Amino acid sequence: MVRLLSRVAQLGQVGSLLLAVALVVVEGLAHALVPAVSLLAGLLVLVAVARTRTVSTRSLTMLLSASTVWALGIAVLTTALGNAEGLSARDDGAIISLAAFVEEPGKLLILLLPALVAPGRMRRMAASDWALMGYAAGAGFTIAEDSVRRLTTATNLWSILAELFDEGTHYSLNPLTSGSLERGLEAPFTGEWVEVMAVGHHVSTMLVAATLGLAIAAWRYAGRLGTSDASVSVGLWWRMLSVVGPVAALGYVITDHAAYNASVAWSGWVDEGGLLFGPLSFVWFICGMGHGQVPVVVLLLGLCLAVDAHRRMRAGFMGRVDPERGAVPPLSGVSARWREPLRAVVAVGVFAWSDLAVILSGYTRPDLTRAERMRRGRRVGQLILQVRRQAMSVTSPGGEPTARRRWALGALVVAAVSVAACLAVGVVIGRSIGPAASSPDDAVFFAGLLDGLASWWDGLNPAAQILLIALGVLALMSMGASAALAMGAVGVVTWFAGHGHGVAAFMRDPRAATASYVRNVTPGQLLMDVVDFATTFIPGSALGVGLRTAERSLSATVAARRSARLPDLASLFQMRDEALAARRAAEAHLKDLLPPGTRMPDFNKRNYEDTLDLLRRGGHDREALDQLREASENCHTARPRAGRITEVAGEVGGLQELERHGYTVPDAFRPQGLEAKPTGPRKVDMLAVSADRGSIHVPELKGGTGRLKTNPVRTLFEGRAPQGTPAYVRDRMLRDDRVIEFFRDNPDLWEGVKRGDITVTSDVISTPEAGFVNRGNPIDVDLASHPQIVTAIEQRIAALGSP
Repeated sequence: MVRLLSRVAQLGQVGSLLLAVALVVVEGLAHALVPAVSLLAGLLVLVAVARTRTVSTRSLTMLLSASTVWALGIAVLTTALGNAEGLSARDDGAIISLAAFVEEPGKLLILLLPALVAPGRMRRMAASDWALMGYAAGAGFTIAEDSVRRLTTATNLWSILAELFDEGTHYSLNPLTSGSLERGLEAPFTGEWVEVMAVGHHVSTMLVAATLGLAIAAWRYAGRLGTSDASVSVGLWWRMLSVVGPVAALGYVITDHAAYNASVAWSGWVDEGGLLFGPLSFVWFICGMGHGQVPVVVLLLGLCLAVDAHRRMRAGFMGRVDPERGAVPPLSGVSARWREPLRAVVAVGVFAWSDLAVILSGYTRPDLTRAERMRRGRRVGQLILQVRRQAMSVTSPGGEPTARRRWALGALVVAAVSVAACLAVGVVIGRSIGPAASSPDDAVFFAGLLDGLASWWDGLNPAAQILLIALGVLALMSMGASAALAMGAVGVVTWFAGHGHGVAAFMRDPRAATASYVRNVTPGQLLMDVVDFATTFIPGSALGVGLRTAERSLSATVAARRSARLPDLASLFQMRDEALAARRAAEAHLKDLLPPGTRMPDFNKRNYEDTLDLLRRGGHDREALDQLREASENCHTARPRAGRITEVAGEVGGLQELERHGYTVPDAFRPQGLEAKPTGPRKVDMLAVSADRGSIHVPELKGGTGRLKTNPVRTLFEGRAPQGTPAYVRDRMLRDDRVIEFFRDNPDLWEGVKRGDITVTSDVISTPEAGFVNRGNPIDVDLASHPQIVTAIEQRIAALGSP
């Protein structure tokens, strides 16, 4: 929330002035902004409620803004598919039915992009993240559709007031009823006059996305059940549920959507629709004729929060923000069957309270100034979000990069199968309707909306059009988009607004529209249309130049953002102190639970399963064994935690020290943060190149009280050598795949190293605490004088192949 407000404040002074002028100059703009303001406020309400989320508010607002533009593509696809299947403009009922089968999966397709581009992040998301992203994706579609509809109808102050008093489309701060429609119709089967409901697109998309998040959790739960026959049988049922659940959810929202559309345009659809409409009308009737989605979404969101809290509880120390807070009671008095589900529900409240208490402590430090309290509170909130991400990370099965590749492939396959099935069924139902249904006009279709949008846009004077373009760019930038992305997105929308009549005519009848354009276009108009299209869509245009400029600086931007995401040293050492305290507390708790005749080493990571089996066969109480298991696993999690934090502190301190002296650290050797895996054995800690490219530095990095290891290790060519010696560094450079790839990609540096023109040095960079860096033990690695190692490196470069 603070990050969003700070970004808005950066553009607020200019944006507020432009908005004030636009509200006065542009007729109907205030009415058209109601969906955007209401649904953005609803998103913030859900963000505040979802206390287990790991996705940032900025990411959600960017998804909302992107889905607003994506709605245009869905609408075009819907109409194009209808035209391809021979559904003419008079077959309005067919297109109404087809819209449900294209729009519902289409809104979710925008989530496929992050699933393919960042599969590692997506597979580690919380279930509540899926619900929030579903809301954002659907909200963009609602904003695009209803805002255009509002711009194309006459509005005044009284219509806006009527909107606020629940007449027409309803918008409020309630995120689940905002954007809904209600209409009086005759109910199927009973014949009674009832109020049927169509929820906003954001609610139906949130329902399906939340079901996807829970399905992922169910699939993973089945994988943890074990290999016994009973466990395999139970796991099979859970995995069947994880497949059937999202399919049923998608079918449910499509049914609601199609049934409402058909009821509006075709009063006799239940009796005249034929065999296909029997199951559709029955499901719609028993699910409340649109009223059932809201309670279902509330239930699913509650389940998502409970599942996320249980994952955080399973993460042990990795899910705790404070060793003294966030402990979930064991509930030993509850039966074993219901204990874990009940603890998960209790954990939602426990974690929410502990997180808010810690954040409040940051904002209310009496010894700090107001500005310092704000900065500290914001930093604490970011750390808590990081703790949640770490908890989701350690409870996500599978190792990288294999799991990441499988996730991307699975997402692509599921999306392709779902879209193909929906399109096939939609076409079958659309053909079955044919011209049986008709609405008074086609204003409800995107072609009609484009006509109205074009008329409204053409009616504005050039100053008002420029003002609205500036407002759109500022709005997208305030939501986190870059200037190039914001200008490109607004340019696409305004192009469609300016050419709405022609696009609408083309969508209705492509052949006739093309023939009419060819017959009537003048050479000058053709040239202007080509230039207009090129500057909006084709790479190499003004927009393309801006995108290429952004692309050239992308690597530098990524490196800068990666450094910015790294925790600062003060936070790292604070986290290290907390980790050490948690480790001592976990070990003390385990020591108090030790049964007679056992010792602490009996419960280390290698032995504790055997020890628990022996105790179980010896007749120990099951509840006491469960407590021992949990205490042991908490120790196993807490022990390496402090070491990993110290290691990252050394990496960050070393990176800052080298960059202060003008060295450049390639991406492959930059620290990746706490969530990434350690560098691993037989690798260099870091590699840096001097500003003049005349020196390569390969330091040993130490954090806290870390020191060089004195035990010698075996090298490939130089016998045994201790850490910090030239032979040790040479051997690690030879074994590290990153070094080989770096020399392969920088042949000029490798040739200089072989000739001895480029020196290779090393030293020890220690970061004992924040603000202090010590350097010592400088050595000359001198690769050039060891031809055997040079030859081995060249062989590895040749085996690696060309880049």
